[in-house]
Amino acid sequence: MDAPPTRTPDPPIVTTVAQTVAQPRRDPANSFVLHAPLELLARVGLVRLAPPEYRAAVTERFRAMVDEWNAFSEPVDAPAEDAIPSSAGASAALLSDALDAGSVETADAAAIGCTRTFRPDEFGALLGSSVLTRTSAAAHAGIFFHLLPRVAPRGEVSSAVFRPLARELARQPDWRIRWCDELAPSDASAEDLFAAIAATPTVEAHPAGFVHPTMMRVEETGIADDLLRHCIPSNHHVAAARVLQRAAALTMLQEPDEHAPYGWSHALTMTQGVLSLVDAGPDPTHVIAIAATYLVGFRASFARRALRAGDRPERSDLHWSDALDAGSAAAAGSVFHAERSEHEAIVRTLAGRGASHPDAHLAKYTLACFDAAAFDPEATAIYLAAAAHLHGVWASGPGGFDG
Repeated sequence: MDAPPTRTPDPPIVTTVAQTVAQPRRDPANSFVLHAPLELLARVGLVRLAPPEYRAAVTERFRAMVDEWNAFSEPVDAPAEDAIPSSAGASAALLSDALDAGSVETADAAAIGCTRTFRPDEFGALLGSSVLTRTSAAAHAGIFFHLLPRVAPRGEVSSAVFRPLARELARQPDWRIRWCDELAPSDASAEDLFAAIAATPTVEAHPAGFVHPTMMRVEETGIADDLLRHCIPSNHHVAAARVLQRAAALTMLQEPDEHAPYGWSHALTMTQGVLSLVDAGPDPTHVIAIAATYLVGFRASFARRALRAGDRPERSDLHWSDALDAGSAAAAGSVFHAERSEHEAIVRTLAGRGASHPDAHLAKYTLACFDAAAFDPEATAIYLAAAAHLHGVWASGPGGFDG
């Protein structure tokens, strides 16, 4: 995938949104509040790639975020200054203890210490081992660890937006994936891992459909352990990461659209978020195992077709610029078969649409597809087609694109 255009300065509204989101609210988070730090980062990453004509719509979306955040509930009281750690090590240790104890207020104080003492690229390295297996906060911490250094490597967006996420991580201290706590060395290949993902059996989906119970379906039934224990490579971590992201994108392309907006989008963003920690400090084999668990969890509950490595979208008669509003199949097919010389224009258009669309998951997924293509250039057409597929879902269904 070609290098993105040079980024332009972020508008002042980005600072306003970050300052707002960095003030946690009293009530437990709903979906908007939980996603807001990630939504902000994803939209900033996208708008930098988007044509100028989308920026007014993106600004309106940012303003709507501020209004919705302020209307949610009253802000929490700030922790006492003497409760906030003054070093990176102390901040990481206090947050780990707070998450184990389920202490929301202590987690908040620790999070402030983290934001004062960590570089953006240190969040995953210093907190990954404490957070990696947790399914509280809808298991979205990994997405934050990926997006913060990716979008704001020099503090362009304040890392203080981590505070509400840290509080949600502490609300359910016992919510964890445990099957892979002890993993024996394995000589499995990346191809073995793909075969295991493709062989995921079906279980009855939890009625609520939320992330934690969905992952517990494959944890408590032993599916994750039986399927993955001997298929997680002790080496070849880069190849395994590519396989998992390709499998997630192919799932978007091959499955019915019913679960595309919130199931298959998470199958990539959550998997990718965890994979960003492969080189960050935690045991990389364990990182691969957790990432694979998320993908198996979503496929077990929601997939209805066998995953086929060689299947590709059918060619569409429409040009990609028209096909994005013509449904998922046309959008994916036109983008997949587009000339490589058109990829930059496709990226810019998808970036503008994703940055300005009301749904946070579409924004996160679009940027995730771009990042997966940068990591795995040989599969660029697959990732761009997967992004286009989700855009087509939104364009043709309720809540379609109107930006």
